[in-house]
Amino acid sequence: MRTAERALSTPRTSVAAARSPCGGPAGTYERRLTYRDPMIGRGLALSALVWLGWLAGLAGAATVERRSRLVRGPGETSGIRS
Repeated sequence: MRTAERALSTPRTSVAAARSPCGGPAGTYERRLTYRDPMIGRGLALSALVWLGWLAGLAGAATVERRSRLVRGPGETSGIRS
């Protein structure tokens, strides 16, 4: 077999193709990236507390309105003039 025929029949890979994008040998890699910022967690917790407070206020206002309607009756007004 001549050299040209052997070169065509044998699969070859270039050095660049045999290496990973990170510069190491070809294969499967697992990279674990971590980001730690405690202020993000505190901000999310504070935001959750504000939302819970807002929802509790909304539920409380709805409850007060419902109870006041039961006390004064369906046709009566609250006495507030617009």
